[in-house]
Amino acid sequence: MEKKRIRKPNKERKIEIINCFCGCGGTLNKYDNRNRVRKGLPGHKKPWISILTKGEKISLKNKGKHYSIATEFKKGNKSWSEGLFGKNNPLWKENKVTPLKKWLRGTKQYINWKKSILERDNYTCQICKVRGGKLCVDHFPRTFAEIIKESNPKNFEDAFDIKEIWNTNNGRTLHDSCHRKSHAKRRAKF
Repeated sequence: MEKKRIRKPNKERKIEIINCFCGCGGTLNKYDNRNRVRKGLPGHKKPWISILTKGEKISLKNKGKHYSIATEFKKGNKSWSEGLFGKNNPLWKENKVTPLKKWLRGTKQYINWKKSILERDNYTCQICKVRGGKLCVDHFPRTFAEIIKESNPKNFEDAFDIKEIWNTNNGRTLHDSCHRKSHAKRRAKF
């Protein structure tokens, strides 16, 4: 069996009484029972830290130190993504949602088209055949983007005249997850 080490009390411990550093008037022994220097009573805050830093802590050991050359260089550089908005971004897609598409999806005619398809399909997903849940309406077999791209409307009135967008036979009801999966399959084919 192992013998447990019994800690002997330190008889050489110095007994010095000091005042608490916060100025509360409390007194304490300068050294604790492990001979570590104490500066104040537990829970008392240093008054000068709140004055100097307005609530922020100063790490005194890091004060005046400099970062490595590589880090200093990085600090002066602009972010790699700065200025990469719109067509300058490498992930830019030309056929993303345009103001025309966004505007069309907010019109009363489009909302009525969606409602008529949901009612026609009895609020049931056409892929998994589950009724209810988070449903969305999908243009199928031709996507909304394909229809807009082929007809190439010049203005909002031209977009309203495209009959294929408003045709209820060119739509189906899907769950949000089924909708994402169907678009992923379409992209994989092309």
